[in-house]
Amino acid sequence: MNTNLAMQLATVTIAFVGGCGAMWRANKELFWGSRNSLREEYKFAKSFFDDLGKQPNMHPYARQKGLEAIAGNPSLPYGVIEYLLTLHDPANVLK
Repeated sequence: MNTNLAMQLATVTIAFVGGCGAMWRANKELFWGSRNSLREEYKFAKSFFDDLGKQPNMHPYARQKGLEAIAGNPSLPYGVIEYLLTLHDPANVLK
């Protein structure tokens, strides 16, 4: 077998295996990513509201950034976000 041909086959094999790995990661993120992001949103919201309950006089900057992170929209005024969180279905209202 020619050395050049063997190197070409090795290159193609490595590229194929690498491509399959990348496709696997992309599909995994596609199917499991939304579930993981929901878990992360829950953990952040729980942590933020626990902190807010323990420190009602939280620094305004930290409070504003926490509310913006929960809303996922830094363009909304934090007073509006606070109001939207008091409504019946805050997760859908914020969307």
